[in-house]
Amino acid sequence: MVFSSTPLPAAAETGQPDWIVDSLTTLENTVRVLGSNIVIENGGELRLNNSTLIMNGSKEGELQILVKQGGRLQADGANITWGQGRWHYWFQVNGTLDIRDCAISGLRGQFDTGGIYLAPTSTATISRCHFAQNQWYAAIANGSSPVISDCDIDAVKAGIRVENGGAPTISGNTIRGAERQAIIVLNSAPMIRNNRILDGHQGMDLQRSKAQISGNEISGCQAWGIQCYDFSDADITGNAISGCAEEGISVVASAPTLVGNVIYGNGIGVNATTSSTTLTKNSIYGNRGWGVFCRSGAPVLSGNNFTDGRGTDNPMGDVAVVWSLTVVVEEQGHGPVAGANISITDSSGKTVFRGSTGDDGTVPGIELYQYRIDSGSRQSGTPHRLSVKKGDLSASSEIRMDKDQTITAKLVKTSTGFIPGPSLAMAALACILAAVMLRRKNA
Repeated sequence: MVFSSTPLPAAAETGQPDWIVDSLTTLENTVRVLGSNIVIENGGELRLNNSTLIMNGSKEGELQILVKQGGRLQADGANITWGQGRWHYWFQVNGTLDIRDCAISGLRGQFDTGGIYLAPTSTATISRCHFAQNQWYAAIANGSSPVISDCDIDAVKAGIRVENGGAPTISGNTIRGAERQAIIVLNSAPMIRNNRILDGHQGMDLQRSKAQISGNEISGCQAWGIQCYDFSDADITGNAISGCAEEGISVVASAPTLVGNVIYGNGIGVNATTSSTTLTKNSIYGNRGWGVFCRSGAPVLSGNNFTDGRGTDNPMGDVAVVWSLTVVVEEQGHGPVAGANISITDSSGKTVFRGSTGDDGTVPGIELYQYRIDSGSRQSGTPHRLSVKKGDLSASSEIRMDKDQTITAKLVKTSTGFIPGPSLAMAALACILAAVMLRRKNA
């Protein structure tokens, strides 16, 4: 049965005029085929109850469901999909969206963006819905704070995108096989909890964001489970991250806090670059590389466990901290020295680097292990010893690092250091004594 105070289009062909909804309109137990946009005006409301809406466009991205500010779309048990031509359509929501227990397929936004685009003025609840066969993002929250919960998102290029200061709640969703990010967060502060991210390329990608990420299960990603990038100081608590080909958690130029996570079976457990990462009471084990690898930054560690109950550890070791050294070699008065041989030994005397300077007299980016932790034992690699040679020129120095560093080695001529033999020494001593005695006699 159809209850409507707005005239409904017929089961339409493409190219028909937009369907304008400017008052309460209800479709119930109805199948409706549209070849036009749906425009819900300020004061209008469209309700879809157990109905099917087929957006039958004649070209890609032609049709949209537009909810203007002050308008409302409510759907319960609806099926919203594309038509026979399989041309994608999209939502733009400036007003209110409330959809529950719906199946939504065939979405693709303009410029390859979100299928459901939630503008800053929108208020949205998307719950227990199934998204499939969509291009790019199932939903984008642009400066808005929707609740997206308990949905299944399958067969998409990317799952959910949050940007421009939005603070949505994303909870209880399952996102499978995303070709790019399952969830990406740009300059926003969402709450992301109790989701399942399975397979796909990347799990969660945070840039310039301070998300709260808790209780999620992330597994089987081709890259990383979670990435914090460019000052993304997220709180990451109680997540299970496993089977990711590269890193369980990747941290770049950020300072996240990791508490009570289980990170296992990845390439590297936690891989941090130019970052300060705090790790407390995490279980990090069975990763193919290091448990925690920090380059150009030192972690803060407390109460972490690097083995499981069966003794499965991290084959490379538990923790490694590496600083980067650039060596510049010069000769006084002659500038940079190309082809100078460089060797560096660690605190145990083991040679950890050999190389030679380039045309500019430098060797950049020499990674030196400052310390390693394995099976609870900390092994220091510092201080290191640098030796430089070029012909009869040389230099050496001790290196102590607590940050990335550039040092300049000034080459000087190697001293031949002539040491006289015993007979010459005795003859010289005799001459000195004779001179003393002669002086006394003349006196």
